[in-house]
Amino acid sequence: MSAATGSPKLSEPSEKDRTPIVERKRSGVEPSPLSPALERRIRQQKLLAELGVTALQGASFNQLLDDAARLTADGIEAEFCKVLEHIPTEKCLLVRAGVGWEPGVVGVATIGDDIASPGGFALRTGQLSLRTKSDSERPSYWCSMAFAAP
Repeated sequence: MSAATGSPKLSEPSEKDRTPIVERKRSGVEPSPLSPALERRIRQQKLLAELGVTALQGASFNQLLDDAARLTADGIEAEFCKVLEHIPTEKCLLVRAGVGWEPGVVGVATIGDDIASPGGFALRTGQLSLRTKSDSERPSYWCSMAFAAP
């Protein structure tokens, strides 16, 4: 007993007597994998974070548009993606950035700004316009994002 407290004195355990207080029991069962939807969402969040870091590092507006198109296409596994700038005086949308398009499209091509066009739909509704082309063995996807210039 300890003279000061009146409680029994505990001796220090030797090295060979030390065992963890809590041990993880091995069950032989692997943890269940994440659902495909959750894996996809995590991947998309990582891509969005990458775009945010690029913006915080001071990238130019054109670089951000290029990266937004690339990362969006990657995130939704689209073969094509374009970012469109609304030019209201000409009632059209200019392809400002994109991936998957042939040379001469980005920075040059325009489409109508009416709701019947994918870009016009995106501009008027604020929603991505997703299209599927399934005339091949594997369907390909593309998206349109539109914005009004400040």
